Amino acid sequence: MDGIDHEPSWTTVGSKSIIEIDTKGVFGYGVSSKVYSGRFDERPVAVKRINPSLSKFECEVETLRRLDHRNIVRYLYTDSDNEFVYIVLERCDCSLQDCLDKKMNTCGLLDDELDVLKQISAGLLYLHSKSILHRNIHPSNVLLTRKDGIVVVRLSDFGVVKNVEEDFSISASVMGEAGNYFSPEVLRKQKISKKSDVFSLGLVYFSVLSDGKSPYGDDGEDIIKNVRAGISPNFAAVSSKYNGYAVPLLISMLNDKKRFRPLVTDVLAHYLFWDPDMVFTFFQDVSDYLTDNMNSPRVEMELISREIIGSQHWQTKLLTNLFNAEIRLFQKEFNAYRLKDDVIGLLRQIRNWGHHYHSKSRRLKNIIGETKNQMLTYMTSLFPLLLPKTYDVFQVVKTNPSFSDYY
Repeated sequence: MDGIDHEPSWTTVGSKSIIEIDTKGVFGYGVSSKVYSGRFDERPVAVKRINPSLSKFECEVETLRRLDHRNIVRYLYTDSDNEFVYIVLERCDCSLQDCLDKKMNTCGLLDDELDVLKQISAGLLYLHSKSILHRNIHPSNVLLTRKDGIVVVRLSDFGVVKNVEEDFSISASVMGEAGNYFSPEVLRKQKISKKSDVFSLGLVYFSVLSDGKSPYGDDGEDIIKNVRAGISPNFAAVSSKYNGYAVPLLISMLNDKKRFRPLVTDVLAHYLFWDPDMVFTFFQDVSDYLTDNMNSPRVEMELISREIIGSQHWQTKLLTNLFNAEIRLFQKEFNAYRLKDDVIGLLRQIRNWGHHYHSKSRRLKNIIGETKNQMLTYMTSLFPLLLPKTYDVFQVVKTNPSFSDYY
């Protein structure tokens, strides 16, 4: 967004003549608006020019004025003349779409995909907390900028934002040029809710995690047709780096029936965003619970044990994978606890190793990693279904104080 590949043509606009726009520098278009490169108060800005006869701009301006969040684009000023209204907004480096298109000025802004997705979600959660639906979430309306070396994400384009009462739906009409990211209910002209935004958010997630693709096809018309028809999404394009953890979340976010989709709070709580310390604490709490409780969900964990571990004994798989010909030298690393060959024993192994990893042998650490977190990364890569399946099973006790922070 900051890159200028033309000679600017500046003109002053508005009744007070304190806003300048570059008439050649158009960032984007809306149903009743254009967004220009601009200057205001001696700094670069974005200027949204609105046709007041086609837009309820007073509502948009009032909405922008009262929003204050790190992940929402900042409103600066409004002016008008005989033809247009001009809304001055902070200038960002580029859009998420620019990053997906790999434009020259986007280098490094999308290096941490999960942090970008988390910030987008935090901005949407803030809007929903104010009983506001965005209704137009797509990569061109997600802006990225660097602040003191840190990438900050802002949600923008509130031309189709509407205030809603809590748990109240409003009639939708198809707007803008972002049909590839609309929810089924928008395309079917049905009532919408906060969970309609979640569907659009899920499509943005998919784009980021699949290098710009859609789970509903490659062509815009096909995407809209498939979403409207309720065709099941195809998750094959999701990066293998995130596939095991992201796909379960995407399945829920892109559910054709909005009542089955999560709220944004549930999305942000998902294990896709957990750091290694939280994953280990979860495994520890699960292992302790299973040790003390012989009923549900212990029974369910035993039933899915082979699905998680595979056909081999987990100890054999781990030892063979790690040590090959040196198995006997390391057998003592596992035998100390005489653990069962099931997923409950595997969880106990991870728990015990985490608490005593500092005392493990140099030979073991050379293979698995120096730290507890590296050990955990190794174990979850060897048993990729351990976290997703355990998380699903333990939802039955999510109200238990030991697990409420995870759900």
